[in-house]
Amino acid sequence: MDNERIEELFEGLGPVSIRKLFGGKGIYFDGFIVAIVLRGELLLKADEQSAPRFRSRRLQAMDLYRHPPRQAGRDAVLEHSRRRV
Repeated sequence: MDNERIEELFEGLGPVSIRKLFGGKGIYFDGFIVAIVLRGELLLKADEQSAPRFRSRRLQAMDLYRHPPRQAGRDAVLEHSRRRV
């Protein structure tokens, strides 16, 4: 996603700054990160109040943590954790 498109998407919020981040782009408003673009996907920062609204609109909230599969057994969770460190 190019910077011009990102600026268009956020124009209702106000001016944003865009910086390289994690091999993608960080989108900042008023000095605070509000979203990232990673592998061409826009991920919006969310909290406990806003996350359900994102999900109801089928939008993905930004999650910088990798979680093990929900149905994974103990050994699989440990292996998953080792690979992430």
